[in-house]
Amino acid sequence: MKKQFLAILALSTLVACVSTDNSLLVGTSADYAPYEYHLVVDGKDTIVGFDIDIAKFIAAELDKELVIQDIAFDGLLQALNAEKVEMVIAGMAPTEERSKVVDFSDIYYIGSQSILIRAEDAEAYTTLETLEGSKLGAQRGSLQEVLVKEEYSDSELVA
Repeated sequence: MKKQFLAILALSTLVACVSTDNSLLVGTSADYAPYEYHLVVDGKDTIVGFDIDIAKFIAAELDKELVIQDIAFDGLLQALNAEKVEMVIAGMAPTEERSKVVDFSDIYYIGSQSILIRAEDAEAYTTLETLEGSKLGAQRGSLQEVLVKEEYSDSELVA
């Protein structure tokens, strides 16, 4: 299973921005290093990362000042559709359901799925099948949450 990372970029929204100032309001969920995360820079909490660098480039191309809003991952698409932000950039895979409500940019990074297990449990979980019936955690609203629901329906999901 591969996760596709991409920016949700509705160019028509960007071209017809309702902003009265010269800013580009971008939503992200800054809890996914190295793509978007908080870092103290010169004593100030700053959102940085690979996706943020892309957002900076887009803002510069549009001759806009980048303004970033940190939003819970499962609220990003709602914020975009409610016009609280003009663009969303986050590690988000396109799904059929998401594609019904937003336009996705071209994929710019393809990664893979990983499962983290406590070191003391390494011998108990040696294959994907040994995870069945276990308590599995995934970020709410993420592709991983969907995968746990679909692939491990008899497991307890902790979102």
